[in-house]
Amino acid sequence: MLNPKSRVPLYHQLAEILEERIRSGAYRPGDSIPTETQLAGEFELGRPTVRQATEQLVKKSLVERRRGSGTFVCDAKVEVELFSKAGLKASFAKSGLEIETSVVLAPLQVQSQHLNCPSLRVGRLVQVKGESVLFETLELAMKEFSGIEDRLQEPF
Repeated sequence: MLNPKSRVPLYHQLAEILEERIRSGAYRPGDSIPTETQLAGEFELGRPTVRQATEQLVKKSLVERRRGSGTFVCDAKVEVELFSKAGLKASFAKSGLEIETSVVLAPLQVQSQHLNCPSLRVGRLVQVKGESVLFETLELAMKEFSGIEDRLQEPF
């Protein structure tokens, strides 16, 4: 319930309640949420306060407004932590996505500024359900990855 004595603004409190309803499945993707008038009546608030709350959900991409139709719950967005210490594959798996990776460029022998030794520069394409979602450039120290040139045609 809303706490009018709290320092947290009422619109923010309402946004949290509505977000919890979305996350719990009370409002499912594609469902319309109650109108501003209905929410104002349910929570005994003015419509401007309700509008501020729903705007917070729009900014988080949890709902979308459709002119003349109402406000609808968006499909859940999958978030992937790209810089996880567990690695890229683990980050995608944690988000429920299976990825395919492959080397897409022939190796280019360079003198690396970062590794301070001769290295191979290759590209790696990451796909989810056949759609490209990420392209990485990797620099591999030749002394540590000797023989890798023979394996570059295989999935990385």
